Amino acid sequence: MRARPGRCRGAALGALLLVSGSAAFAAEPLPLLAAVARLECGRDEAAARQALATLREAATDRLGLPSEQLGPQLPGGVHAAVLDIALLGLAEAAERRPELAGDIDALVHSWNFCLVLGEGSVWDVEVGEAGPRRLWPVAPLPLSGEGLRRWGLDPAAPGGAPRRITASGQARVLPGRCEEGQGVGLYGFVPAVPSGPLPRVPPPPELPPEMRAPPGEQQCRVPPPEPVQVAEAPPPQDGTPTPPEEEEDTPGSGSTVVIPSSTTAVTPGVSVAMHRPTSVSGALFAAQRLSGQGEVGATVRWSPVGRAFVRGSLSYQLLDDFRFTPGSGVFSGSWGLGWEDWRPNTFSLTANNWGPVRLDSIRSLWEGLEFDLAYRVPLPKLLRPWVDLGTRINVPLTREPALGLSLTLKPLRHLYLMTALRVPPFGDAPITWSYSVGYASYRPYTLAVSYANWGPNRLSELNLVENGVFTLAFLWAPR
Repeated sequence: MRARPGRCRGAALGALLLVSGSAAFAAEPLPLLAAVARLECGRDEAAARQALATLREAATDRLGLPSEQLGPQLPGGVHAAVLDIALLGLAEAAERRPELAGDIDALVHSWNFCLVLGEGSVWDVEVGEAGPRRLWPVAPLPLSGEGLRRWGLDPAAPGGAPRRITASGQARVLPGRCEEGQGVGLYGFVPAVPSGPLPRVPPPPELPPEMRAPPGEQQCRVPPPEPVQVAEAPPPQDGTPTPPEEEEDTPGSGSTVVIPSSTTAVTPGVSVAMHRPTSVSGALFAAQRLSGQGEVGATVRWSPVGRAFVRGSLSYQLLDDFRFTPGSGVFSGSWGLGWEDWRPNTFSLTANNWGPVRLDSIRSLWEGLEFDLAYRVPLPKLLRPWVDLGTRINVPLTREPALGLSLTLKPLRHLYLMTALRVPPFGDAPITWSYSVGYASYRPYTLAVSYANWGPNRLSELNLVENGVFTLAFLWAPR
């Protein structure tokens, strides 16, 4: 693929659009482009998630990526021009919808580009009864290969795994594709010829037998892509659920990992992990306890690799017995670190000191330390959007160890209700419970509100006034 800038690129785009114009006006949009258009242009997040699910469920077994018809019917295939437009739309959708960026990256990483890229060219590919075959090398493409470039795909080096490249800082002006929440322009592109225009049409090459095998068996030396950092789940301490899971690897409710075992937690009900592929996130919060104490603060979470994390919080007391006393307030903090995995059938190990950690007391750094080994119970797929269940072993330094069980119900999209039991198996300590209710979307630059009672409460107690706390948080993450 050799694209010339300036007038050549504009002339190529105009020529191809004119050639396909009559077909585009007479035909429905190709299902592949229609799904990408709903994902990029739609104003309804639910519709965008459905479009993403449609692309994820499309058959790819013989081609390595979805056909233009998003179905297994034969003959099928994909034109390089259509794939270029679809890849650009997916890259733009990932930037417009950061909450879906990780899922979009994972979708493109699951595709196999061996058949469409090779020998320095981009190919139209057809799948028939005998298997897939290349048709013609294509030059130029309607977008001059911009969609391929946005995923780092080079026809001269077809073995490279796709990696999305942000468009920031690029001066290239792209054709409009969205208008009033609908896909327009290039999303109506319908190829009128197998490829072109070409100054000379070479004979179609015959592929070796190994290239006719299913994509999983192709000997094209495509290295496995690096793991995609999918959007993180909410922090374990607030017991709040994530939006409904759409696949096995989607993070779920954080309530199954660790839960503050004391009402002294400095960051009660505050979320610090966002639905966004970023290693740093946090929140600014204000908390008012029904016992009269009010505080404001901030919390930051850093994930250096995988699901490992380090968390720190700092707050300042502004109210005492509902009276404004900023001059007599005190600073306090909390911290935590470990490995948290919110996928079903996984374990997590964390260490937390929920505080209060006093700035004038070194001993308070470890005095309230407790360890949690948690297991997220796999539930049937139909229940996961509505129910989350977890178990844990809680071992504080200064109290008896205990077994824990947490249950989270998610009746609406961002609304949750959580309850948890703490059962000491040794000694005479009573069984206690905690509960929380709230609303949060876990997107950056949104508000979350919750009411929680982390106890410890006996089974016969509500302790609404004694231990209850309302929290309002502003969630953030770097763009």
